[in-house]
Amino acid sequence: MIIRGTPDEVRAALGAVPDEMRRKADLQLKETENGCTQVTAALADGEDCRGDLSGALYAAGCPVLEMYEEKTSLESVFLELTEQAGKRTEETASTLGQAGKRTEEAHSPSEQAGKNRTEEPKTDGRK
Repeated sequence: MIIRGTPDEVRAALGAVPDEMRRKADLQLKETENGCTQVTAALADGEDCRGDLSGALYAAGCPVLEMYEEKTSLESVFLELTEQAGKRTEETASTLGQAGKRTEEAHSPSEQAGKNRTEEPKTDGRK
């Protein structure tokens, strides 16, 4: 939903909605352009709180400018989860790569040359 009002105004207006309904809706607020707020409600199948939400917002002077329903398909959930997993894998690989680079720097060739140098056996001058 796009609602005319700041997030604080919208949050106050939503105070008129029963607590149980707000918890079920898992409301997320995000400020948008032109003094509006985007509200996202994640509901289980069969749940509908549009009337309660829009009524409370209108009564508090925060008119609903736009409202639409978006259904999530199993495919979109799968894609979102695999994308998140891919990002975590890339982050882990990047972190491990940086750690490996630090290890390589700590054991640089010049350092290794000093460690691998063997000293000539000392003799007392006799052959």
